[in-house]
Amino acid sequence: MSFAGIYPIPREIVLLDGFLPIEDATIAVSNSLPPSSIDSARILVEGIAERMKSTLKLRCISDIPCDERFIFVGEVSDFDEVGRRISSLADKLVFHREGYLLAVYDRYAAIIGADPHGVFYGVQSLLQLIDNLGCSSIPSMIVRDWPYKPIRGFHLYLPSRDNIGFLARFIKYFLAYYKFNTLFLEVGGGMRLDRHPEVNAGWMELCRDVKARGERPKGPQNRFQDSVHHELGGGGFLEKEEVKAIVEIARRYHIEVVPEIQSLTHSYYLVAAHREIAELPEADWPDSYCPSNPGSYKLLFDVIDEYMEALKPRMIHIGHDEWRTAGLCSRCRSRDAADLFAEDVTRIYEYLRSRGVGVAMWADHLIKGHNGVGRRKVSADLLVDTPTTWQAAEKIPRDILMINWGSARSPENDEELASYGFKQIYGNYSSLEFIDWPNRSRHDWILGGEVSSWLDVNERTFWRDGVIYNAFMSINDFWSIHYPDRIVKDHIFSRISRILKARLSGRDYPSLMGDKEFFMVDIAGYANAPIRDEVEGYDLSHLYKGEVTECSPIPFRVSESRDKAVAIVDRMVDSRVSIRIGRRANSLIFIHASTKPGVKVYSHYASFRCPDLAAECIGLYEVVYEDGFREIIPIRYGENIAEWNNTLYDTLSDPILDYRVDGVSLYAYEWVNPYYDKVIGSVDMIGVEGLSNTKPILVAITGVELQSYRRYFESGLGRRMHIGNRF
Repeated sequence: MSFAGIYPIPREIVLLDGFLPIEDATIAVSNSLPPSSIDSARILVEGIAERMKSTLKLRCISDIPCDERFIFVGEVSDFDEVGRRISSLADKLVFHREGYLLAVYDRYAAIIGADPHGVFYGVQSLLQLIDNLGCSSIPSMIVRDWPYKPIRGFHLYLPSRDNIGFLARFIKYFLAYYKFNTLFLEVGGGMRLDRHPEVNAGWMELCRDVKARGERPKGPQNRFQDSVHHELGGGGFLEKEEVKAIVEIARRYHIEVVPEIQSLTHSYYLVAAHREIAELPEADWPDSYCPSNPGSYKLLFDVIDEYMEALKPRMIHIGHDEWRTAGLCSRCRSRDAADLFAEDVTRIYEYLRSRGVGVAMWADHLIKGHNGVGRRKVSADLLVDTPTTWQAAEKIPRDILMINWGSARSPENDEELASYGFKQIYGNYSSLEFIDWPNRSRHDWILGGEVSSWLDVNERTFWRDGVIYNAFMSINDFWSIHYPDRIVKDHIFSRISRILKARLSGRDYPSLMGDKEFFMVDIAGYANAPIRDEVEGYDLSHLYKGEVTECSPIPFRVSESRDKAVAIVDRMVDSRVSIRIGRRANSLIFIHASTKPGVKVYSHYASFRCPDLAAECIGLYEVVYEDGFREIIPIRYGENIAEWNNTLYDTLSDPILDYRVDGVSLYAYEWVNPYYDKVIGSVDMIGVEGLSNTKPILVAITGVELQSYRRYFESGLGRRMHIGNRF
C-alpha cells in the first residue's frame, strides 16, 4: 500500500492527472457557512501561511471570478449555493458523520464536510498533503473519507505550567492533525480549587513526599496502594484560566475534553488533607475515600462542581480502577465489596446526570478476570488486596461509557461487558499489542479506543517513551478501514517525524529551513573502527558507501573503507576521537547508532528522582569552538540514539531520520548551534563510564548552514561575540 500523503489512510482516494498551485489560490466559503466551519477555513489560511509563508485571502465564493483559482471550504448543506461552480462533485459528496470530500483539480479544490467536524478533517488532510508532498502544488485527486469509530481518544494528565505550551502544540499538530476527537484529561488536584484550597495544598505536600521517598507510598503492613499520578500538574496546580485555555484550544481543534476526576480510587488528592474520609486513615497517604461516609461525597461533589463550572464538560470520567482498600474501615467492614462499589458509582452517576453530564469509567472492576483474587502476599514484604466486585456490573446504570483497559489480549472481556448492555471503548490501546482489532471492533457496541500516557506531559518523555509513536500507529485503527502492516506505517512515520518533532518542540531546525545548505564532514581520516565487528556485535557492511543523497532527506557521507569506517569510543573517560570541522554551522547532524541496547527506564519510574536517569548516557559529543568555548551534547540511549539493528521508533526522543538497509538502522540527531558567530573547530567524541557496555558508533556528520546567516557575515554586518566584549 503506497502512501498518498494523508494519514490515517482514507477510505477512498483516486489520483488524477494535473496539479493545483496553492500559492495563488483564494480560500472560498459560502455565505451561509456556520461559525465553526468558517473557523476551519481560517485554520486552513493559518496553516498555509505557516507552511508556505503566503497568506491566502478568505472570501465568499460569489465574489470570486470564474477564472480565479480557489479552494472551497464548506458543508454539504452549502452545496446548492455553490453547486454551479463545482457541479461535477454532486455525486461524490459524503454524508457520514465527521466525513468529508476533498477534491483537487488544476483550477480549484473543494473541501466539503458532512458537518463542521468533517470540514475540519478535510482541512487537516489538505494540510497533510502540503506537508508530506513537500511542494506548493497539490496533485489532483479525489478523497472520500469518514471515520470507522466515533470515539478516538487520548488520555493524559494536566501538564505543569512550564508545559502548557507543549500541550497546546500537541493538540494542534498531533491530536487534531491525525483526527483524534476526544481528550481524557485527568485533573485531580491540578486546578486551583477556590472552595477547597486545602485540597491543592494537600496534593502538593503529597507529591513532594512521594518524590522524596522515590516510590509510591505503601499502606500499613506494606499494603500495595494505587499509583499517585504525581506527574499531574507537575506535582502542583494550574490556575482556572490556564485550564480553561487548554480546553478552549482543544475545542477549537474539534477535540472534546472529558475531565477525568478520579473518585473512590486514586483519591489521594481528596484524602491528603481530609483523613477523616479515608478508608484507611492510618496509611501514610491513604489512596481511597470511605464510600460509606457522607463527608466523602460532600467533598467530591464540591470538587466536581468547580470543574463543571470552569470546563463545561458534556461528560466526566469518574475513574474507579484498581480499588485496593475495599471494606477495611469500621463503616464498610461488614458490607459486600460489590455493593459498596455499585452504590458509589450510582451515587456519582445520579449527581452528574441530574446536571446533564454523561459518565465514563474504567471497567476493570466489572470484569471477572480483573478482580476477585483476594488478599495475597506477592512477595515477602508486599500485601496486595483485590476485592470481588464484578457483580456490581448488574447494579449500575447501563448508559455509562466503559473504558475497557484490560482488553489487549483478552477478547472475552469485550463480550463480558457487552452482555450487561454497556457500550465501551478500548482503554490504554496500543496497535502494537492489540489482538485482532478488525474482527473484535466490528460490533456497534465498540465505539472506539483511547491511547494513554501515564507520564509527565512534555516533549522529552512523549518521544522517549513511545507515546507519540504508539498514538500514531493506533489512530489508523480508530479512523481507517485499511490496515497496512507495521513496516508500511513505520515508513510513513519516518517521513513525517522530522517535521513533527520540530512543530511539537516549537523550535526551528535548520535542516527544515528553506535557505539551508548541507555540507558533509569527511570523517574517514578520524575513523578508528571497521564497518563490521563481531566482537562489538555490529555489522554495518550493507550500508551504501560514499555520499548518500537519494534515499535520505539528509545527505551524508559513509566511509568507503572497511577497516576504518566509523568512529567508536570505549566506555571510559580517556577514550576520545577528535574530528575537524573548521567552519560555522547553524546545526550539526550526527548520524549514529549504538553497538547494542543500553539501559533505559520507563520515565514514570525515573520521575520520582531525576528524568535524566531514564536514558543511559553512553558518550558525549563536545563541540569545541576556535575561541576555546565548548558545548557538551550527551549521547543518551533511547533518547537520541538506539542500537544499529533496532527497527522500532518507540525508543527515540529525536527520530529525525530512519535509514534502513537490510536491517541496519541509523539515527540522526540534529544539534542546533546556539553560537553561529563562532567557528566550530572540532567535535570530540568522548567515552563515559556507565551501566552497560554499549558504545556509540558515529557513521557521519552533516552540517547545516543557512544562507541568510552566511550572507549576513560575509557582508561584514555580522559581529563575532567574544567573552569580555559583549556590548
